[in-house]
Amino acid sequence: MDDRIISLIEQLSTKLGTTTEHLWAVMVQQAAISAAVDLCIFLFLIVVAIIAAKHIKAKTYIPDPTIDNPVTYAQWDSDTSITCITLFWIYCIIVVVLGVSSFPNISTALLNPEYWALKQILK
Repeated sequence: MDDRIISLIEQLSTKLGTTTEHLWAVMVQQAAISAAVDLCIFLFLIVVAIIAAKHIKAKTYIPDPTIDNPVTYAQWDSDTSITCITLFWIYCIIVVVLGVSSFPNISTALLNPEYWALKQILK
């Protein structure tokens, strides 16, 4: 490791009243915990999106096609359905953006915990 990084770890361990080796071991173990928490939050957001999609689908009525009208369009039970669908798609876009932005942190913490710990110390 670089001398600057080692001095940062030593300063942090001195402030916490522990040894540098112990602090480093704790940081490496924390990487898996941080990745698991981030992954659980992301999975929870996906479950909420799936529940919302099922709720919107339950409120949507698609009439059967007839000879006079072979193309049918979805109809909603209330006037606020368009607002709900718009908010649902905005929520989905936010979840995708959060997933894409947190994927590098989750994968780094799981696959290379030493690098994750190093990034956390340098912050």
